[in-house]
Amino acid sequence: MASAHQVLGEARAAGARLARATKSQADCEQAVKVARETLVLAEAQPKADVASLMAQRAAAADAARQRRVRVRMTDLMMDDPGLWEGAIEGVTLASEMAKKNIKGLQKDLQEEQQLIINRTAQRITETACGLCGKDLQNVPEVVARNAELDAFIAAATQRQQDRKLELHGLASDAAALDAILATHQARLDLAQREPDLVAYDDRSGEIPGNLLWIGPVTIPEVGTNFDALIKQANEQAQRLDNARSHFDRSVVQLGGADTEHGLAMVALNALDVDKANAILAEAKEAQASVSEAFLAAQAGEKTVLQASQALRDAEAAHEAQVRVYQGAQKRLEGLRTDLAAMQLHNQVIKRVREARPVVANKVWALVLSTVSQYFSQVRGTPSVVTRGEKGFAVDGKSAKSLSGSTKDSLGLAIRLALAKTFLPSLGFLILDEPAAACSDSRESAMLGLLSACDFDQILMVTHSDLADAYSTSIIQL
Repeated sequence: MASAHQVLGEARAAGARLARATKSQADCEQAVKVARETLVLAEAQPKADVASLMAQRAAAADAARQRRVRVRMTDLMMDDPGLWEGAIEGVTLASEMAKKNIKGLQKDLQEEQQLIINRTAQRITETACGLCGKDLQNVPEVVARNAELDAFIAAATQRQQDRKLELHGLASDAAALDAILATHQARLDLAQREPDLVAYDDRSGEIPGNLLWIGPVTIPEVGTNFDALIKQANEQAQRLDNARSHFDRSVVQLGGADTEHGLAMVALNALDVDKANAILAEAKEAQASVSEAFLAAQAGEKTVLQASQALRDAEAAHEAQVRVYQGAQKRLEGLRTDLAAMQLHNQVIKRVREARPVVANKVWALVLSTVSQYFSQVRGTPSVVTRGEKGFAVDGKSAKSLSGSTKDSLGLAIRLALAKTFLPSLGFLILDEPAAACSDSRESAMLGLLSACDFDQILMVTHSDLADAYSTSIIQL
């Protein structure tokens, strides 16, 4: 049976092969016919002389180059920037010196302008002191200072105008020299780039030199588009080559199709198809008997498969219930752990709340001890500062009964103690008239305390002269 199927399969394949070979043979014959006609038409077209066209195009391009150079030479000769008597090195040196002088003047102008700005900012324009209200308009020192600054500004402004005029002259000279150098370089570049058409003549000893035309007297005019003609000729030659190649390929393909057609005929005639059909009929009868037995076996197998599937479904349901139970156990353990942690946290929070008043009293005791130390040093008398429901007290008496300067001293001591206790890294302090109502001795004690507190920087606004001895930098307004 297998051999019969093989023979019939080979017969069908051989028939299909013969049909394909027959169609391919007909297609190749048509393709050869069309390729032959195309080749005949391409060979009948007149052929252009590409070499001659390229030579003519080269001559036309050279003529166009000559015209461009001639126009460029005329333009350069019409450009008249002026003349420099001497060598090119002299022009270059003069240009460099002018630019150097320009830079020097520009730097002087900038420096002078900055001086004017600084002196203008130093003028005292306020009519009264912003702190004490004193009239400043007729103060001799202010009037003399402003007059001195005004005289300097006026002289500097005049120098600025003189330098600007000088700068304008230098800029004009530099521009003229640059124009001479640019024209010289442009003419020299053209002569060096087109040495067969233009010569640079500097025999007069002046810069820039003249350009001399040494090319042909008459330049021919060419209007033919040789590029288009050469393109057409190349396209025609390419079409002819393509036609020849296509015809050759078609002939080769036709030969291959003829060979394939003959081989398909030989393969089909060599097969015994009738014998294969008889063997195949006997095999089909035997196959019918086998099919009935196979159907009965399939029915039994289906019953076994259904039972197996029911068993697998039951096992899967059991495993799902086990996983649910295990997950519930894990969640229960997690809840127990969370409950223990919450109980511990509640105990810690309760202890912190119980310790808060004790800690606050200890901190305030430390702060008040420092306040007492600072206040005693400024006041000049040992004092104890306490804090109650009605505010601060000194030696058991309310701070409200203290004098104005004593209250200022107490306020400064509290500020310093709080800063040193809660902001130990604080390095900057601003004070506005901290000893306005204090005596000289108390002010000196206060300044000594500030110096001993070890701040990185203290900015103090004051009218007192005592602070000068404790200051590292004084700004007087």
